[in-house]
Amino acid sequence: MSHVLKPNAQTLINAQNYQIACALSVAHDAARELLNAGVPMHEIHMRDSFVHMTCGDASAVPGVAIMSTVYKVGKTVTRASLLGCVLEWEGVA
Repeated sequence: MSHVLKPNAQTLINAQNYQIACALSVAHDAARELLNAGVPMHEIHMRDSFVHMTCGDASAVPGVAIMSTVYKVGKTVTRASLLGCVLEWEGVA
């Protein structure tokens, strides 16, 4: 017996696959920029087609837009955006 998806289900699957492919492309481009700048990458996560990277200090990488810096005990946590990816790194306060 052949399994046939309803057209609406197939359309949803196609849209989800497209979103995942776009997120992977953005992650690849951002990772290349970070590596070319010598910034170490520690973790890459993707959730709901959004990419989050934990990395070294990327403040000097062209195209990085810092969104926030939070001061915690003994350190700072900075969040920034690069090519649609969220970057996060820790520094010394």
